[in-house]
Amino acid sequence: MLLVSVIYAITSALGKVAILHSSPLFFGPFYYVGLAIILTPSILSKPKVQFEFGKFYLFGATLIGLSVTLMIISHVIAISKIEAVYMISIKRLSPLFGVIYGGILFKEAYLGVRLFATALMCLGSIMIYLWGH
Repeated sequence: MLLVSVIYAITSALGKVAILHSSPLFFGPFYYVGLAIILTPSILSKPKVQFEFGKFYLFGATLIGLSVTLMIISHVIAISKIEAVYMISIKRLSPLFGVIYGGILFKEAYLGVRLFATALMCLGSIMIYLWGH
């Protein structure tokens, strides 16, 4: 996980530079299409998984695709407007909402423990923000 954190730190700063040298609406699709091209060989080397296509599957996949598209657009526009470290630290608050949604919508167990652990992670984001000002 430490290595992943280092990779995220480097790529978020490099992404900011790339966005500033192009535009947010160019870089977002370019990055994810490039990532898909690079990762396709590893995906194709895995055993085949069969999907059952139907109306519900298509509807759900479309909603997921639209949500991811909105996330990418929001991400690249936000990171173009402020320092990358602040934007990424705010974006890392999303697990808090995930835990809350899991507790409310899916009735997941141990909501208090999960909220405490997630709040502790979010405290790190708040400390990064406060440290910078």
